[in-house]
Amino acid sequence: MTKKPHLLALAAMLCVLTGCSAATVPDEESSKAEEPFSLSDLTAGSDFYGYMNAEELLSMTLEESENSTGSFAMVAKAVDERVTELIRGIADGSGYAAGTNEQLIRDLYHLAADTNSGKLDSDAADTETLDALIASVYAAGSMRELIQVWGDLAKKIGFQDQPVSLGVGADPDDPTRNFISLNTFAGLGDLESVTNYDYKAANFRDDLKEQLALTGIDRDEAKKRATNIVLMMMEIGSVTDFKLMDDPDIEKLYHRYTLDKLRTDTVSFEDICTMYGIEDYALDAVSIEQPEQYFKLVSLMDDAHLTEWQDETVCALLSSFAQVLPEKYKQSRQSVRIKDEDFADSTVKMLLGKEVGEVYAAAECSEKTVAEVTKLCKDIIAEYKVLVRDCDWLSGEGKKCMLEKLDQMRLFVGAGEPHKVDPADAKLIGGSLMETTIRFAQRQMKEMLEGLTKPAEQDGFAAMPPNVVNACYIPEMNAFNITAAICHAPFFDPDADYYRNLGGIGTVIGHEISHGFDNMGMKYDAKGSLRADWIPQADRDAFKALQDRVVEYYNTFKVLDSFPVKGRKTLGENLADLSGVQCALAIAKTPEHQKTVFEQYSHVWEELILDSDAKEQLKGDVHAPAMVRCNAVVACFDEFYEIYGVTESDPMYVAPEDRVRRW
Repeated sequence: MTKKPHLLALAAMLCVLTGCSAATVPDEESSKAEEPFSLSDLTAGSDFYGYMNAEELLSMTLEESENSTGSFAMVAKAVDERVTELIRGIADGSGYAAGTNEQLIRDLYHLAADTNSGKLDSDAADTETLDALIASVYAAGSMRELIQVWGDLAKKIGFQDQPVSLGVGADPDDPTRNFISLNTFAGLGDLESVTNYDYKAANFRDDLKEQLALTGIDRDEAKKRATNIVLMMMEIGSVTDFKLMDDPDIEKLYHRYTLDKLRTDTVSFEDICTMYGIEDYALDAVSIEQPEQYFKLVSLMDDAHLTEWQDETVCALLSSFAQVLPEKYKQSRQSVRIKDEDFADSTVKMLLGKEVGEVYAAAECSEKTVAEVTKLCKDIIAEYKVLVRDCDWLSGEGKKCMLEKLDQMRLFVGAGEPHKVDPADAKLIGGSLMETTIRFAQRQMKEMLEGLTKPAEQDGFAAMPPNVVNACYIPEMNAFNITAAICHAPFFDPDADYYRNLGGIGTVIGHEISHGFDNMGMKYDAKGSLRADWIPQADRDAFKALQDRVVEYYNTFKVLDSFPVKGRKTLGENLADLSGVQCALAIAKTPEHQKTVFEQYSHVWEELILDSDAKEQLKGDVHAPAMVRCNAVVACFDEFYEIYGVTESDPMYVAPEDRVRRW
């Protein structure tokens, strides 16, 4: 079922873009009688985003379950449909060798379909398994014993939702080796919402109450105990710096602690190892994102709070098995039954992400596309070197350092080599979905902990699966990944000319490269070490002044005529957008080719979004809204004014002295 997008929301969006007053937007009834705006009124200088995309936006429809659609969403939907087609094709086959992607996909697909249809009834066995896990949690007579139970759960079911979250990744001081980071509350809830919004805290309390009641606890008692969990979370939230997400700074999020400094009256590093069912590792230090929050949490891990932690653990268990719970533990019954094949598809995609990605890459990642996109990457890196050499705010030493980082930057395009098949992996598919989910969680836990005994990951393809429509920069590797899935129109079209692809995937590539030199990336040197002094202080000061200008510039943009963009929160992405387009325009050189870059870039950010979601996006997203990512960027380049004849009388006009550039 589809729905026509709410015309009022679209009209409001276009009024923002064209500069008209929100008061002129008609109500829903009157909008049926006449068009609220005329496409002929849109010009490049009044609203470039609308000028290029309005006709297409007006023709779009939203599925009943969708709140937005656009270039990224439509490519992602097409890729997902292709993945589904591949999964079902494999499911219809037979004779696959043990441990291969195809064998795992086929067997899991049929296990899920048979479970959903009722052909396979594992409810009694799954209930017995979950009953035993919950009983082990409540059998703990002290916090010491509960810590041991967490370790047993880690070994038995791959449980990773302990109060202290253990992560393994590259050491910021030495990115060639792996390192442990400790954070808090991996298991339950949105700590910020619970701490700052009473109604969200109450809603969360009610959800916990329902989960606890399913275990046999009296509902009034369950409500009291759920309240105690929320109060404990609020105590932890009271010392949490939630503003860090609005002004992200890796140096503020990285705090190195020697192991002896972690020892408190309640928890030591040895206890954390016990929580994860592992032995002590020969480490000299770990990283903690928010120390005050961490030490508050571990101070509460005492016998006085034993019941709260037991209840929290049980709720975390139920949440981790949410897709495969036996009837006894289901919080609600589905009013509409999911089709067997749809349930099977989603289960395969959830548990076999790596394997599905490899199947997609084998089918869709062509050598020709990889070669052409790789050439674009190399062209863009070469042009970045020119931009750096010509940059007037960098010192000679600063330019030398940045050129070295560009020289050492690694690119990963398309997809990596398939993993080595292990016939033993066939045993990952168990007799029930719960058993299978446990085995995959165990594998994930095992792979994470194995990282502690291995050098840090150096494969940029591991950062993002090939079937994800996206791209990323990896600061600790000084590398970027352009996935196979994003190499589709409007980003990349093998039949399009060079400059259309330059305006599409080229600006994406330029965007990702720029992250190596944005407000976060500039803290990492050419080898990926977190070391801000890799460039001279004078260059860091000059860059800080540039950042402040960019923040101030983006703060002037609003959504729905009332809700301002957060220039500080979106700074890194805004710098990358500006940089990617600046580089593409420099490569294009001629007005004709630059015009192609501008127009293809506008199509990349084509998006129709409901007004409620546009407002919500401003709160949590580090990216500016799509229309701002287009208009705010193009308005900063002299070429835009020259090509489209934009003058001071046009709403999009920005005075030359106020136009911000990355280089």
